[in-house]
Amino acid sequence: MPLKDFIPSSPRSRVLILMPVRKDATATVDIFSKNGIISCICNTLAEVCEEIKKGAGTAVLTEEMILLDKEGILQKTLENEPRWSDFPLLVLTPAGSHTSKSIKALEAIGHMTLMQRPVQIIELLSAVRSSLRDRQRQYKVRDYLIERDKQEEALRTSEEKFRQLLDTLPAGAYTCDPDGLITYFNQQAVQMWGRAPKLNDTLDRFCGSFKLFAINGTPLTHDACWMALALKTGKGYIGEEIVVERPNGERLTVLAHANPILDGQGELAGAINILVDISDRKKAEDALKEADKRKDDFLAILAHELRNPLAPISNAMPILQSPEASKETRFKAMDIVVRQVNQMVRLVDDLMDVSRIRGGKIELHKERISLRDVIQNAIETSRPLIEEQKHELTVELPAALVYVNADLLRLSQVISNLLNNAAKYTEPRGHIWLTLEQAGNVGIIRVRDNGIGIPSNMLPRIFDMFTQVDDSLERAQGGIGIGLMLVKNLIEMHGGSVEVNSEGGGKGSQFTLRLPVAADVREEVKEEADANENKSISQTPSLRILLVEDYEVLAQMTTWALEIEGHEVRVAHDGPQAFKMVKDYIPDVVLMDIGLPGMSGYEICELMRKEPALRDTIFIAQTGWGQEEHRQRSKAAGFHHHMVKPIDTQALQGLLYPRKESFEAMPDVARALSA
Repeated sequence: MPLKDFIPSSPRSRVLILMPVRKDATATVDIFSKNGIISCICNTLAEVCEEIKKGAGTAVLTEEMILLDKEGILQKTLENEPRWSDFPLLVLTPAGSHTSKSIKALEAIGHMTLMQRPVQIIELLSAVRSSLRDRQRQYKVRDYLIERDKQEEALRTSEEKFRQLLDTLPAGAYTCDPDGLITYFNQQAVQMWGRAPKLNDTLDRFCGSFKLFAINGTPLTHDACWMALALKTGKGYIGEEIVVERPNGERLTVLAHANPILDGQGELAGAINILVDISDRKKAEDALKEADKRKDDFLAILAHELRNPLAPISNAMPILQSPEASKETRFKAMDIVVRQVNQMVRLVDDLMDVSRIRGGKIELHKERISLRDVIQNAIETSRPLIEEQKHELTVELPAALVYVNADLLRLSQVISNLLNNAAKYTEPRGHIWLTLEQAGNVGIIRVRDNGIGIPSNMLPRIFDMFTQVDDSLERAQGGIGIGLMLVKNLIEMHGGSVEVNSEGGGKGSQFTLRLPVAADVREEVKEEADANENKSISQTPSLRILLVEDYEVLAQMTTWALEIEGHEVRVAHDGPQAFKMVKDYIPDVVLMDIGLPGMSGYEICELMRKEPALRDTIFIAQTGWGQEEHRQRSKAAGFHHHMVKPIDTQALQGLLYPRKESFEAMPDVARALSA
């Protein structure tokens, strides 16, 4: 088979020829050419070296040309060849001229074959072809090494880009080899672990954290973590939770995304794990679960607290209906009904206050007031509960009055809530202390009791919504867990603060309020109350009132209450009926529900206000909705006043006499209702 059939015609398949006689070199070229071998005549050894560098298959040289190389340029050229190269030389030597010294010198140069002259053509061709095949194998090795180097460089570049990407991730990332030794980690992983592990260290296998835990708190060995499982099973584990512990003992909950890495042949090359810190999310989830539990507890307690007053009301009704009951017994039964209704109203009012505070819609009506007046109002509000529990109340007030700029009603509500708490959470015949003092520009109010106390773990969240020290349903009148939240928010709205202290269960508790005193602390002389405020109901003139209410029972009760006060009342149960009545009956006051069938109270009011005959009529909305947005909507519809059910008769009388004041000039309905 001709050589050209299996050796490509390229510079690297050339045969270099260097001979002292030009015609010998030319004859050799002719022989090679006839046999399909590409050859090239070189004039000097230096030229041979240059052509070797360019690429050649072998070289045919005479011995004397090599031995004349005193500078050793050929040997240096061959020594500088790449690691894959072992350039073959065919050296033609004179017959019988070899000495051991010359042979040794030739062999030192490199890979060569010695052939005595005269050489047979067939032997020369065979040797050349053998050298060319040898050289071609070297070139294949070279090509393989070059390709491998390119792949390794590409892999290094890819790995570098990959690591740069991992370094920019907002998550921890690290890689392991098939044995679990850590080969890379980014700074986010270091922050999660709280330490930087050693690379390729058997002490840091699978994970850089000292300690690992399952999500339920069970300790995990490192060879049981998600990275280890990915290496063992060859499967990916995506979004699996695990807890890592830092050297300082802090624990983080992270989501692990462990995936095996396979090489080009599908063999396991290692694994990568992406760690996402979800500690804040887990805390939020736990907080939501806790809030949900507290909400459920709150609803259960609310149902209990609303059911409590309903029981005595239900028991009192047969007594009130019985003709055999004495007047005194009926009076006591009615007193029970009134007190229990007031308790239910207070519960609803507290819920409304929470809604207003959380929505930022509660307004304070601040004025210069004495803290002594505030305390007296609070005591009057809380006295029935304190006396019912047979507690001893000790009040200590300074001789000098302490003035603050505050909302009398709201500040009284704060102190009353604290007194009620003390009464509820102190066993009967307990002791409650209420003290006031002034320290510099601060007024300090303390409410202390010898009751059940507050466990230390409850102190940080005692002012949270729905929090109760004793959340059992067995404790009567335990409240619904929003009183102290109102205390904290209302006192802070006054620019003050509240703190709580307790030595633990059974050792009582103390709440301390601090309020900035008014700049001018001179005692003021109280003005005489306005005569109109002290008028008896009998002095109120009789009014023509149209009551628009679809709830017949409530309409009847309201009618009776108004008629007892001397007013003339007519009732309509919907919009069309009301419009029909006002054609023949011009009322002084329209007392209207909002949630009516067909047309709403807002729509009816807007239309009635356009009637010329009703231009002097006062329109009062009565509804179960008491948020600021509902009051504003009532105002926009044309109502002069907005009252929240159940309506207090005295508060209503305050609106009916004098009959007509501007909507803006009227006091806050909530203030009127809770007075």
